Amino acid sequence: MVIITFLLLGTILIVLQTSLLPLLPHWLGTPDPLFVLIVFAAIRMETYQGAVLALIFGLLFDIFSGPYLGLYPVVFVILFVVLRLLAVNLLLTEAVHQVPLTLLSYLATTAGLYLFASLLAPDAPLPWSWRDVLLQLFMLAVFTIPLFAFYESLLVRLVQRKKRRSSLQVQAGNRFR
Repeated sequence: MVIITFLLLGTILIVLQTSLLPLLPHWLGTPDPLFVLIVFAAIRMETYQGAVLALIFGLLFDIFSGPYLGLYPVVFVILFVVLRLLAVNLLLTEAVHQVPLTLLSYLATTAGLYLFASLLAPDAPLPWSWRDVLLQLFMLAVFTIPLFAFYESLLVRLVQRKKRRSSLQVQAGNRFR
């Protein structure tokens, strides 16, 4: 149930991010709620759940707006693995760590996308604008904590519902031993 709910949420975010958010004024920047969801999945969710979500989100994002087929799934899965290794070995679950971790991982992911795209098509150089990257980092810094709080409340609600359902199921066998 957790994977399905977050998959639906991520699909809505992808559609929103590729259709409505680009209509915002360019000087304002565009928030990236899907990226925050992938970082959240790497830090808070089970490994298999987050890995499946990162792969599916990469595939969906590739379908909607990927310049090269397979680029986003590779980058999102690499991002998930690196963040998961950091989250397991370090205590990165506090709210203080969420914003810097998201910003650094976004910067690394953007650089990785730029590098991979440059290697795949050296004839068509991609523009790199520090102004756009810094504006995007600012937007992520503003929206990371509210999005993490929303995703966390959704995850807690889903886990509690799952526990409640499992406790309501009748145990088979002899209960009077």
